[in-house]
Amino acid sequence: MAPKIIPSPGSVPNISHDAKQAYETLKSGGAILAPTDVGYALMGSTQAGIQRIFAAKNRRQGHNIGIIGTYRQHREIHLLPESNMIVGLIAKFDTQNLHPRLAKLDKSTLAQVTKGDTVSIAVPEGKFLRELGRLCDEGPEGLLMFGTSANLTGEGQQFCVEDIDPHVIGGVDLVVDYGIQ
Repeated sequence: MAPKIIPSPGSVPNISHDAKQAYETLKSGGAILAPTDVGYALMGSTQAGIQRIFAAKNRRQGHNIGIIGTYRQHREIHLLPESNMIVGLIAKFDTQNLHPRLAKLDKSTLAQVTKGDTVSIAVPEGKFLRELGRLCDEGPEGLLMFGTSANLTGEGQQFCVEDIDPHVIGGVDLVVDYGIQ
């Protein structure tokens, strides 16, 4: 089944509306293709979503995937003194007393988003992902988003939906097409 594409061709983006649709898709276990500061990304919030993303990318199962998050998630999950907050987004987390968002993950997903006692959280600056992150932070589900570039494994980053391999696009439920990124 072909993914839904928003906004509809010829329409201008409505960030709050589009982010809400993306949030609902992620919340239901789906996968999305969304604009980022550095091209398009495939994103999911569940193991099923991650597996669909990996299948679309022809990526081996069990490969690591990063969290696409917010500064709030970074502050809550990483173990850093306040002075180091600006420097890095790959940092230690408490493996003995998991943050509630990490504790909700199944073992496979937790293993994919962490390496030993470290976790990476990319904090995007684009308006769409900031709004989607806000919805994840404020939603009662405590969703985390996991993301990877919207390309076949080993291929380069794509900056326009039209350039993304049809197999990759076919692996998602929702495409947020904001033109060239």
